[in-house]
Amino acid sequence: LRIPSLVSVLVKTHGLKQIDISRNHLEDTSAADLITALTSMSGLIYLVEIRLGGNLIGQKGCAALRKLLRHPACKIQLLCLNENSLDDTCMDVLYGGLVANNSIKSIGLQGQQFVTASGWGVFFDIFSNSICSIERIQASDNVVGDIGAISLGDSLAVNNNLKRLNLRGVKSITLGGWRGLSKGLRSPHCLLLVLNISQCSVDDVAAVATASALAKNTSLKELDILTNINISSSGWIE
Repeated sequence: LRIPSLVSVLVKTHGLKQIDISRNHLEDTSAADLITALTSMSGLIYLVEIRLGGNLIGQKGCAALRKLLRHPACKIQLLCLNENSLDDTCMDVLYGGLVANNSIKSIGLQGQQFVTASGWGVFFDIFSNSICSIERIQASDNVVGDIGAISLGDSLAVNNNLKRLNLRGVKSITLGGWRGLSKGLRSPHCLLLVLNISQCSVDDVAAVATASALAKNTSLKELDILTNINISSSGWIE
């Protein structure tokens, strides 16, 4: 993919609604150049969907994304960054962009192998922001940990926008984290419709804590909890 040529074309583009350049291994600098070009488009207001998964995006790309998300003409609703090279600093930078954005409805962050629980703790705080418009987040196959889960629970306790939460394959959460997440699930402000905690680290005690929270939740319509092998038959019964 010839990034300089694509950049020169994008700057002149008017009316582009969607762009999917997933899995092209752009690397961080080229991705940043591409995102900067999107920011400079005369028709940025028409762009609603960006898919950039699998492109080794890191701190430079995220800095460009922060600028894009904070642009007054930005109306992007879907941002996919699955399986990139994000780290904790990147999550802090993305937070800086999303905290000033009220258009994003769906964000994909699956498989960020360099982001620690601390990074997720910072990022999930975005949902406590009153202007956060995100309704769907794909955060599967990540090291969310207890810090991230507790931060997410605290945010869900005051958030009434998030509708779909995917934590499939997140095995790093222990009992303290599940209890922290449950705090948000039982909140009357939580309007979550779909929760995926399949292939996670849920055991008997965590399952009961989650179920107790869901017993007070009146919004959830779909729960995926398949392949949690640490839940015994007695845990399921309780």
